[in-house]
Amino acid sequence: ISIDWEQPLIAQAEVLRLNDNYIDIGLDPKESPYRLIEGKLFFEVNNGEQYEWKSTVEFDKKGKYIVPQTGEYGCLGENWDAYHAEPTMPGIVRLHFNFKRKPQIGNYLIMRHIQPSHTGIYIHESENISVNNLKLFHAVGTGILANKSKNLNFIRYMAIPNSAKTRYFSGSSKGLEIVNCGGQILINNCTFHGLMEESAEVFSTGIRIDEIVDQDQIKCSLVSRQDIGLEWATKGDKLNYFSVGTMTLSGTNTVNEVVPVNDTTFILQLQQNVPQMIKPGDILKNREQQPELTVENSNFKSCNGHSLLLSSVNKATIQSNNFESSGSAIFIGTKNKSNYKSGMVANVLITRNIFSSYCNSSPYYNGEAIISIYPETPEIDENSPALFRNISIENNIFNPFDYPLLYAQWVEDLSFVSNSVTQSYNYSPYHHKQYNFSFIDCKGISIRNNDFSDNLLGKILFLKKTPKNQLDTDLSNGFSIEQY
Repeated sequence: ISIDWEQPLIAQAEVLRLNDNYIDIGLDPKESPYRLIEGKLFFEVNNGEQYEWKSTVEFDKKGKYIVPQTGEYGCLGENWDAYHAEPTMPGIVRLHFNFKRKPQIGNYLIMRHIQPSHTGIYIHESENISVNNLKLFHAVGTGILANKSKNLNFIRYMAIPNSAKTRYFSGSSKGLEIVNCGGQILINNCTFHGLMEESAEVFSTGIRIDEIVDQDQIKCSLVSRQDIGLEWATKGDKLNYFSVGTMTLSGTNTVNEVVPVNDTTFILQLQQNVPQMIKPGDILKNREQQPELTVENSNFKSCNGHSLLLSSVNKATIQSNNFESSGSAIFIGTKNKSNYKSGMVANVLITRNIFSSYCNSSPYYNGEAIISIYPETPEIDENSPALFRNISIENNIFNPFDYPLLYAQWVEDLSFVSNSVTQSYNYSPYHHKQYNFSFIDCKGISIRNNDFSDNLLGKILFLKKTPKNQLDTDLSNGFSIEQY
């Protein structure tokens, strides 16, 4: 099956000419009908509704990748939206402004103007579903969203641009989002390219405890607008309590009954009493919504964000994939402070992957390295078990153009073993951190038997709140350790 939109809700403009005073762009008015209103560019959708141009990403014409440092923070520089637009001829618009950053003539500007809304395919409360041989050229929101489902296979699924229409973009949001699912999840022989957000995400939604109603009852609420109306739990589900500050596991329980209050609030009747240390503001996670994940033989090409975001306490295997992400290739992290989106991660194997020089070429949310392991927690309790555990990175090929390879915070038992790292000179380094490895609040780190090129940038390993006796390494060839 192939799915596309004749009039996609993203516009694509070719850079025709430019100087210090203006940029001329070419638009297809049939594919992306537009109007100029008081000097601003608006696009017409839904039978005449007008949406103003809001953000931009630049794609290289030949390589079809996001030009380095044109991702999340925009490619036209500060105050770019102070432009004044005028038509010069049909299909050509002149943007008057001394843009702080100039795109390259011949490249394409991907112009976003509408908020991602409806998913392309929605899988809900289902089991044993396979999506095979699907090309999804465009979706208004996430390409495929799976929620509260179990045992899902995605085989030869492609969220990619329609090259027959000379497009450089695909979907308006993510390619694949696995939320609150359990069982076995397989992503095999898939391709993600030209998306305006991350390629694939696997996580579960936490809920906030608002009130201890009784010794075995708690009032809870969903904290993200995306979760409005979500049936978060059913009778018999096993739950974990977590401290909101440190994400420390504070106990378990089982659901007897869910009593809805409104679309975002409900009362949980529990089988056991609520532990005394639990307080309003703490987090509940549903243990039934933690899948085992396998991602293999897939291509994560240039998209506007990180490639693979992962948060599951069960086993994850990421093997034999190619990463060309504009952000971090693999992001293991939490967003509990903002929307309780994820939590503990354990037992991750990252092996036999290729991380190209395109990886981490633009700054994105917490994209500290090609592989970023980053908890968003305001407090880290040194006496509590690490939030992330048992992560192995082995037998991979890295071709970094910048310094950061691996950033890890609050991890226990982390290995970087038997990898090949060869310096690339495709782009100029930009990252604010000039360390190859950064370990903060970590224990049990092993870095051994790796092959580093002689010309590798930096050759610095950074330790913070991580004692040297927690580091087992054979690093030589000019490597140094900085400790704080």
